[in-house]
Amino acid sequence: MQSLAQDFSSCSLLRNVSWETFERLLAELPETRGVRLKYWRGDLEVVTPSDEHETQTEMLGRCAYVLIEALQLPVRSVGSTTFRRADLAAGVEPDKSYYIYNAPLVRRRPINLGVDPPPDLVIEIDVTSSSLNKLAIYAALGVPEVWLYRAGRLQIHRFQQGSYQSSVRSGLFPFVTSADLQAVLGAAEEEVAIANFRAWVKRQIEGQQPT
Repeated sequence: MQSLAQDFSSCSLLRNVSWETFERLLAELPETRGVRLKYWRGDLEVVTPSDEHETQTEMLGRCAYVLIEALQLPVRSVGSTTFRRADLAAGVEPDKSYYIYNAPLVRRRPINLGVDPPPDLVIEIDVTSSSLNKLAIYAALGVPEVWLYRAGRLQIHRFQQGSYQSSVRSGLFPFVTSADLQAVLGAAEEEVAIANFRAWVKRQIEGQQPT
């Protein structure tokens, strides 16, 4: 089994991979393996994140937390948890994922998508071109919203009537647009960008409160 992990970890995309092989890899590879797996109907993608990838991931994750805290919403952060359903031949490890409005349903226990809802928000970073249709996987699982950073552009995708619709505005945080998030990612200094975003969020919330 060790050779199996070594062979697959060096690949970006493999075709005609059985679900059983995908399950074997999940069991064989340690959680600290440094790669993320995505499986969709026989295609297996193995991603080794770069430093740029991880920086953008953390920046968007911090934006999400600023919003969650400012709005005093419940949250369960589940990071790159492996979400999978054999009946859909779909498995994915997001860059970041959060239960927000559904957080009370999955408090401090293992998550089983056979009975539990998917995370409310998923963050995906595509620094290099991906051959796998990630949105198709998340649509199959029914994830309400995906923030996808691809080709230098932040996209918000909202799950509506069985498919994703590209949206200028977040459904989870309606006063936030893709341009607002893009501005944070484009900043040179991370701490300054997050501080400015936090101050901006506070002004938006205060402006919505009745006088």
